Amino acid sequence: MYPHIVLQFETDYVVESTLTMNEDLFATKYKDKLEPTYKGLIYEVFTMVLRGLSGTKLTSPGKFRSCQDGYAVKSSLKAEDGVLYPLEKSFFFLPKPPTLILYDEMAKYSKCKLEFSKCQRKGMFGKSIWSQKKSSVMKR
Repeated sequence: MYPHIVLQFETDYVVESTLTMNEDLFATKYKDKLEPTYKGLIYEVFTMVLRGLSGTKLTSPGKFRSCQDGYAVKSSLKAEDGVLYPLEKSFFFLPKPPTLILYDEMAKYSKCKLEFSKCQRKGMFGKSIWSQKKSSVMKR
């Protein structure tokens, strides 16, 4: 079991939804946290409802964009290939295992050239991140 829930939504799907909740429960427990109806993009509506029900902080991709206008870059964690999402205060690695690395937990960050002859021609560089909590190494 992982401590993260990862969801992917269509970016342009609009929903209109009314909460089906006991009025007394809504008035006493969720009046300041939820709205009775929602309309908007599905991921925004889901985020607002989940945040209102759970009170948990939810994280979504930040302002980072790759050179292909994506939210992540290809990466690997130990032997697993995946993608690394640079967020406002952390990195998030997907798919297995979903791993959150807070910037405050990073002990060392280094930038080094990999395979010098190929890198020189293509301008590719490798990046490594060492976490203080785990001895995992992330490379791109």
